[in-house]
Amino acid sequence: MEVKWIEDFLALTQYKTFSKAARARSLTQSGLSRRIQALEQWLGAELFDRSTFPPALTQAGHIFSGTAYDTLNNLFEARLQVRNHQRTVAPTLKIAASHALATSFVPAWLDGFQIDGQQCRTKITPVALNDGAMMLGDGHCDLMLVHEKHDEPSRIDPARYPSLSIETDELVPVCKPGASGQPLFDLNTLQTQLLPLASYASTTLFGRCVADMLSAARVVSRFRIAYESEWDHVLKHLVLEGRALAWLSRRSVRAELESGALVLAGGEEWVVKLAVKLYRDVLSKNDSVDRIWLSALPQA
Repeated sequence: MEVKWIEDFLALTQYKTFSKAARARSLTQSGLSRRIQALEQWLGAELFDRSTFPPALTQAGHIFSGTAYDTLNNLFEARLQVRNHQRTVAPTLKIAASHALATSFVPAWLDGFQIDGQQCRTKITPVALNDGAMMLGDGHCDLMLVHEKHDEPSRIDPARYPSLSIETDELVPVCKPGASGQPLFDLNTLQTQLLPLASYASTTLFGRCVADMLSAARVVSRFRIAYESEWDHVLKHLVLEGRALAWLSRRSVRAELESGALVLAGGEEWVVKLAVKLYRDVLSKNDSVDRIWLSALPQA
């Protein structure tokens, strides 16, 4: 059943002939006839007696006629109510963000885009880069915020999904402090035992970044992977328990470094530089996306 079939039926009852009703509905006469037949097949009964001129309503047509008017009026009234309701509800902004950024960056960053007092509901979904790109491509999010290496080209079509570098971040080696306040696992001290590492999965950007850095420094043999996860908060919890060291986003451990709950396990030579990238779909029709994008341009 399609609403346009009901409108076609009502037009034919009003204008009496197929030719006049077809003109009123901006259809060909044969096109209107096919749609009336489709309605009749859906109902399981003929609505018009075509042996007379003009076609007359059958008994089934008379029964359906009253229901058709009421149904169409109810549908349009319901649509009007829904649209009026939507105008009073704050729009929902859907953001896909990497795990580290979803909690440590996005909420405070969004505070700067409440333009002219306009509030918007926000749905934040923690994702890996590939999953975020799929959500963006499928229209399941309006914006994507992810970490990327400064020297790594985007793997997403820049024409459809332009990006801005809006912030910087770093992967820093952190661990729990020992009794003397020194790193429990000190990268600058030669140790006979392998250092336990809480590592991101090798399929993630952070995992690849750390692996590349350790390989370039030729120090891979100093570590044993004690734990592995894709989730930033899982690795952070393991480090806070003193079970291992890990390379974590500086933003995500800023509070712990300031309080002394965590300390840096090494100096600048162990740091991996990152960019925080904002992506959007140019076909998005969400007004909040345009406002945020224009406001973010000066940051880029």
